[in-house]
Amino acid sequence: MSDDQTKNLTGDQISEIMDTLLYNALEPVVLHTDIFDTQMVHILSVITRNKKRKLVALEREDAINILCQIHLESDRQKKFNLIRKIGIERSFIHCFIKRLLDRYKDEFNCLYDKFLTNFDNRRARWSRHLDLIQRDLGATKRSDLYLCFNQSTDYLKMFYAYQQDVAKEYVRLCSTQAKQHVMANPHNQYDFLDVRQGLLQNVIIALNKYDANKGALTSYIKWWMFNAQTCSSSEHEYGIAFTVPQGQKKKLAMSGSANTMINFSTSLDQIVEDDDGDSAEGLHNKVTNDYDLSSEVANMRESNNIMYLAKHADINGCARLTLDIGEVFSKSEKEKMRVSMREQGLQNT
Repeated sequence: MSDDQTKNLTGDQISEIMDTLLYNALEPVVLHTDIFDTQMVHILSVITRNKKRKLVALEREDAINILCQIHLESDRQKKFNLIRKIGIERSFIHCFIKRLLDRYKDEFNCLYDKFLTNFDNRRARWSRHLDLIQRDLGATKRSDLYLCFNQSTDYLKMFYAYQQDVAKEYVRLCSTQAKQHVMANPHNQYDFLDVRQGLLQNVIIALNKYDANKGALTSYIKWWMFNAQTCSSSEHEYGIAFTVPQGQKKKLAMSGSANTMINFSTSLDQIVEDDDGDSAEGLHNKVTNDYDLSSEVANMRESNNIMYLAKHADINGCARLTLDIGEVFSKSEKEKMRVSMREQGLQNT
């Protein structure tokens, strides 16, 4: 699509185009493999454990209900329709697809091509390797997996190309804002190119999060650009900030150095250490005055349900181990363990 066509589109239309390209890349993954099921478990875990982090467009309770339906749905087409309905953040989807393709596509396509075109004694070894990849991804057929990889690749390339076309429309605005910020803070010795790059990064973040219900696209992007410069942590917890964090101002004052290097890419979710040198903890994990014990208990129950769903979706446990999802055992499994321990003399009763 040309730049002139992009300029004439509304935010709603731009959002619809990006979603169409992105979900066309995701659809063959959902229809032909089971690998995205573990990602749904991860999203459900994030939503239930962290009320501040919204990975989906729907309200929290509605999203949880639909995510539970997704895990219980056996029809893959209906499952994909439900995934579209909750409105997952674009960055989560395209990063997942990219990692999947980087990990499996070239290896699988190369083996598949050798398997179809060669008939020597190595064919059995290639077949076993293809079966292993197919089993890891939960694919129904090799041909479906081949179609999945290539279709996802084509649509993902179009998504990135279109997203870059939209972002290019805000390069001049980012340059203007970066110049003003550098001039307004001459003593901080900010680099113009670094500041502009940080603003462009937030343009991409805004495009990944935007939907038409959030208002005009340009206004939403400007808000993210302004937020990046002012570090408005009360509004959101992700992104970069060019201002010095409050916790570092004291250290700068005590050291007397105004040129101390500041890590602009520090996220508010990272582990920090307070001024008194106490043990570190996440900024949003600190207990505040409005801490609600009943809500915490409810979250623990939801976490247990998530662990049961994760175990059902990932029987071998590889994905759960990667995502750091806890292990739970049913009554029958616990009884089997007790019997085994008694047989080994490790338990008397």
